[in-house]
Amino acid sequence: VPYLEDSALQKRRVDVWCTAAETLHMAAGDGEEHAHLLAGYFMEIGQQAFVVMGASTYGAKSMFVLTTGKLLADPSQPGQGPDFVWNELQLRLWNPLAGTVSSVKDAAAEMREVGCVYDHTNIWANTQVSAHPWEIHWQLNDPRMWRPFFGMQLAPREIATVQGPPGYAEREELFYEQLETRVEEAVRDALQKARSLGAFVTKPDNKVSRVLKTLLREMPARMEAVAAASLGASLAL
Repeated sequence: VPYLEDSALQKRRVDVWCTAAETLHMAAGDGEEHAHLLAGYFMEIGQQAFVVMGASTYGAKSMFVLTTGKLLADPSQPGQGPDFVWNELQLRLWNPLAGTVSSVKDAAAEMREVGCVYDHTNIWANTQVSAHPWEIHWQLNDPRMWRPFFGMQLAPREIATVQGPPGYAEREELFYEQLETRVEEAVRDALQKARSLGAFVTKPDNKVSRVLKTLLREMPARMEAVAAASLGASLAL
């Protein structure tokens, strides 16, 4: 899913958080949408996941996804809260934009400061002296370390969602072939237009097109290898 700032869709500079269905329908989103989508996928396969807001090497406002290695609480039992008994060596921070993952104990990780953590049950603000992920304590149920939004003063409440389930549909092979042709034509026309402003002649090279197609087919496996190497290096620290 490509990255797209809210300001690119509207003239007014307002931060709009789209639902997962809207993000997939637009086929684009910014940091919040990518983080929510990734956290939702983890929860869909039964894994406990949280969204972490803070600062990273990508900017002062960044969204990462925290996984704990624990199973998600059974939704059929509303009284069952999240399991906060975590082994911090199993905590992972996922960058939803780059696809990289690192241990919370990795001082060289992309996430530099943690402001708050939230899921579908509550929001926890970090009140510790340090905000570095590798220095803070991750016991969200410890009031000395984290201040919950819902708690003794404000009781938790169930709010009905207005979100619809994302729609996934398989298209015929012809659709992707036509899409590939349109993309190639758009790239070729853009290059020709750019070169027409100078003294250069653009001649499309079919060999380059074949090389690019091969690289695109190999990219998913290569990205998985990079993510695995990144996690391995993080765990070795």
